[in-house]
Amino acid sequence: MNSYTSLAKIYDYLMQEESEKWNAFILKSLQKYKNLDSGIDFGCGMGKLTKLLSEKGYKMIGIDASIPMLNNAIEECENLQVKPEFLALDILKFKTKEKRDFALCINDVLNYIPQSKFSKFFAVINDSVKVGGIFIFDISSAHKMERILDGQMYGGDYGDFSLIWQNEKVKDKLYMDLTFFLPDGNGKFDKYTEQHTQYLHTETVIDFYLDLYGFQIIKKTAHLGKKLTETADRIVYICRKKKWIRF
Repeated sequence: MNSYTSLAKIYDYLMQEESEKWNAFILKSLQKYKNLDSGIDFGCGMGKLTKLLSEKGYKMIGIDASIPMLNNAIEECENLQVKPEFLALDILKFKTKEKRDFALCINDVLNYIPQSKFSKFFAVINDSVKVGGIFIFDISSAHKMERILDGQMYGGDYGDFSLIWQNEKVKDKLYMDLTFFLPDGNGKFDKYTEQHTQYLHTETVIDFYLDLYGFQIIKKTAHLGKKLTETADRIVYICRKKKWIRF
C-alpha cells in the first residue's frame, strides 16, 4: 500500500501537538525576513501549515503526492477567504514560471528522497525561489535513524484505533512498517498496512548540494530552533538563495 493513504485517516490525531509547534516555529522564522509574500509548501500533507500561512497573508501553494492527505488539506482550507492552491504532484516533477519568495519542506520530507535524486530536488527548489528568497527544511538525523529508531517497535491503543510501528535500518534506508486497526463503522475494526522508506542523509552531503545549487546556509538548528548537538534527532536548515543556476 502506498504511504500516507490509511495513515491520512489518523494523521491529525497523532501529529496535532507536534504540528502546532512546527507551524509556530516556521511562522516565527519567516517573520524575521522582510518582503516575503508568497511561498510553496513542498510535502504539505494535511495542509495545516499551508492554511496558517495563508491566514497570515502569504500567497501559498501546497504540493503533495498523497491524494488522501491533499483532500484533507483542501477541506481544511475550504472556508478561507483567500485559498491556497493545492497540487497533487511528485515534488520532483514540479515546474513553475513564477518564482516565490520562500519554499518549505518540513517534517522529514527530504528523508523520503534518495540521494540519487538530490540533483533533481535541489534544482526544483532553486527554480522555484527568487534570488534572495528563503528555503527552510529539515531532516531526521543519522543519530535518530541509527540510534533511536532502528530495531525499535512502537504502538498503542488510542481508543478509536490501534497502531503498531516497526523500524529496521538497512544500509542507508530505514524501513518503517505501520499496521493500523481502524473502526469500520459496524463495531468491528479493519486492518491496514503501510510501508514507509526513509533515507539517511548526512550534513556533509546536504551542505554540498545546497552550495552546488545556489543556496547559502543562514542557520542550522536542532528541532524547533534548539541548539544543534551530535545527539539531535532533527536538523533544521534555514537558507537563502544566492544565485540562479541554469540546468
